[in-house]
Amino acid sequence: MASIRMRDGKYQVNIRRRGYPTVTRTFTSRRAAKSWSKTTEIQMERGEFNPHSNITVEELIKRYAKEVVPNFSGNNPALYRCKTLRRMLGKHRVAELTPATLASYRDERLKTIQPNSLRREFSLLSAAINTALIDWGISIPSNPVQFVRVPKFDDRRDRRLEDGEEERLLDTAPPQYQRYIILALETAMRRSELLRMRKSHIDFDKRTLLIPVTKNGKPRTIPLSTSAIKAIKDQLQIFSDPNVISFERDPLIFAFSLRMFRRTFDRIREKLNMKDWKPHDMRHEATSRLFEKGFSIVEVASITGHEDLKMLKRYTHLRAEDLVARLG
Repeated sequence: MASIRMRDGKYQVNIRRRGYPTVTRTFTSRRAAKSWSKTTEIQMERGEFNPHSNITVEELIKRYAKEVVPNFSGNNPALYRCKTLRRMLGKHRVAELTPATLASYRDERLKTIQPNSLRREFSLLSAAINTALIDWGISIPSNPVQFVRVPKFDDRRDRRLEDGEEERLLDTAPPQYQRYIILALETAMRRSELLRMRKSHIDFDKRTLLIPVTKNGKPRTIPLSTSAIKAIKDQLQIFSDPNVISFERDPLIFAFSLRMFRRTFDRIREKLNMKDWKPHDMRHEATSRLFEKGFSIVEVASITGHEDLKMLKRYTHLRAEDLVARLG
């Protein structure tokens, strides 16, 4: 049975019929409301009515990428996952996605990617569906992602620099990258944070650095060691070179692109035969060194930006030989 009532200047239709969930829709005119109500009741009578939205995964993810993802810090990986989901699941109607459909997608994807990468794709898809349900008012039966299992895979790394490797890295790297390595090992900053660093973020008197954009969205200020201060000042000398022209009043400290960054470090690793070492390992190394210097877990978290203190355990790869002296 259908009912029509005025609400906030609009006509709201409610249809209740056995075998269907309550269907509600709002119109700007009573005529449109009555027409839709009549058509819908006829479809229900014939068993032809589909109460759920016809939105496809392509349409859902496209809107999510446009309206939600830009609010993420460092949103490039999320945009890449959006493209993957649109390419591989785009033709499916969201209302018709089932755990079985997603399980088939899972099995196919695990042939080419690691479980944790798949977990991030599913996390984004699940967030998009929840946004559609809660924020956009799109009628979807349920979120099927929650019923699909993804095998656990421990990709945590405990790669620490061996004796002599830091010196070899610094000897091999070009000058700008030498200073990048020093700062990475002294501050435990993420790559994205280092590559966004500007002169205005640094207080040389207080020896602190403001990181305005972080992974968790909360700015933080970190202390700078003597070595870190020297590396920054050496890097800033570039802008006093008359052959270097900058059109920015507050230029980036490290003016190289992500592509250039990756290519340079790939060449360094190849030359030093350190293929099992990755630039992100410097964050592991730096965090472990903070613990080895005696900083508490709360102090380390204030420097590294970890909100969940449990997460720090994966970074505290303290070497047993370095702890022997404390045991006596």
